[in-house]
Amino acid sequence: MLSNRAWWAAGAMLVVLTLMLGLARISSVPLDPHEIFVAGTARSMSVRGDWILPWFNGEARLNKPPMSYWAAGGIAAMAGDLPRVEAWHVRMVSVMGGILMMLTTLALGALLFDRMTALAAGGVLLGSAGLFSFMHDGRPDMLYAALCNLMLLGFAKCACAGAITTGHRFLWCLLAWVACAVAILTKGPQLPLFMLCGLAFFLWRNEDPRWGTLASLRPGLGLFLVVLLCAPWWWALGERLSALAVERSQLGGTLLVPSLTHLGELYYAWRPLQLLLPWLPLAALAVVSACRSRVAREGLGFLCSPLLASAIALSFGRQYRYFYLLPLLGPMALMVVRPLVSTLPARGQWPLSTRLALGVQCLLLLACAGWVVSARGEHGLWIVLVLGIGVLLALVAARLVQGHRATRLILFLAVLMTAVWLAAALTGRLWNEERYASHALARKAAHLIDSQTPLATLYISPSLYAYYADRDVPQLETIAQLQATLESIPGRTLGLVIPGSRVKSLQGLFEVKTVEGFSRGADREMLVIIRPRSRP
Repeated sequence: MLSNRAWWAAGAMLVVLTLMLGLARISSVPLDPHEIFVAGTARSMSVRGDWILPWFNGEARLNKPPMSYWAAGGIAAMAGDLPRVEAWHVRMVSVMGGILMMLTTLALGALLFDRMTALAAGGVLLGSAGLFSFMHDGRPDMLYAALCNLMLLGFAKCACAGAITTGHRFLWCLLAWVACAVAILTKGPQLPLFMLCGLAFFLWRNEDPRWGTLASLRPGLGLFLVVLLCAPWWWALGERLSALAVERSQLGGTLLVPSLTHLGELYYAWRPLQLLLPWLPLAALAVVSACRSRVAREGLGFLCSPLLASAIALSFGRQYRYFYLLPLLGPMALMVVRPLVSTLPARGQWPLSTRLALGVQCLLLLACAGWVVSARGEHGLWIVLVLGIGVLLALVAARLVQGHRATRLILFLAVLMTAVWLAAALTGRLWNEERYASHALARKAAHLIDSQTPLATLYISPSLYAYYADRDVPQLETIAQLQATLESIPGRTLGLVIPGSRVKSLQGLFEVKTVEGFSRGADREMLVIIRPRSRP
């Protein structure tokens, strides 16, 4: 039996390690193109004084609802930096989302199962590639996932009979629906809707007296709250744009139209496992245990239903992305560890298959640590220090939960894997060199191309250059557009970013002066200054 002191100490350790994991290189890694959209849109909304209509690079950005822009802008404002929005502003939103996901996973595990399962699941979540990757990504995905996790926890509190008092049950139901509404304002209604359908099916088919009926989720109250919280922004957006413009955008649901194009690929049956790396040996062992033992399967229905409903519904989507199931990462971690914690004996020898799977898991983590050491570069001393502290913390975590060997081993490996992630972040090798080079070129373009000279791109996305130059940077698609642009500007001089392979073809038509460039795969991205060719 786990004592209250050990439970709170181990839980606090997992939360603190989550924070440390998210803060590693939060400001030193350049923004990727999707993060640029969040940072640039938040800045543009601040400059325009309009926090209703998302705006970036001279046009309305109708791809996502505004919550991530509001959150990034809020953090920048609290830091006193607004209207400037930096990398750490947008990523701090994801770090806060990761902490919320850890807290809700621990609470959900303790409610549905026990504290040992909760801590083991928290460990798997902490060491997962999904948590590390998306806490270092300023896109809306981690905040969206955390809110969906909070919604799931709230509904579990509502539907689990006897878990809490009637008054508290109402408050948790209220919290769940508010989380649902905020999630919709973050990235749309898809995952909250799919998860709700899975939960509704589970409660409708379930015969376990531990669970309530569908009415325990208070769907009438929920629909009212969701409309109350979401409708004002949609109405205000419609006041600024035509209904047709919204309808034809992603905000109008263009990606929600079903498609059968990829249905036979079973993408969501295997690709989202990427989120669980490096814990696939544990996941395989959990599947075997669940197939062999009824005890290992008990209580998993509440988690399986929203996961299966989401995976099936997403299979009919127009776009396939493995991270669309990120909101189910917490439940997936619980589904991995529960069969192991419930079936592996606390004492005595484990079966040979179990020992082999755990051995493979240990070797995989050692291989990750070996790669980090081999890629240490100039940070060798710091990497050794981080790994050494990680081993000590892993021993402390294992000692806190002495009552169950499976939980002890999982926590030990999880904390050790967290140290590996932190050390890997120090090396900088987790982010490719092109990202650094592209940002260097964008900063140079912002510095060298004066405000009187227009800046544009040809065949290249302009978002990075618009962010650093802090001005509109049009994207040209044809040579005819380029010629028309040159004729229309007063100085007839244009800063242009183009693929290196296109420079030669332009030299026969314009005066082209090469400023800077960098390699992007097999080609180069070049900054040039062009003028009309002088006539003899």
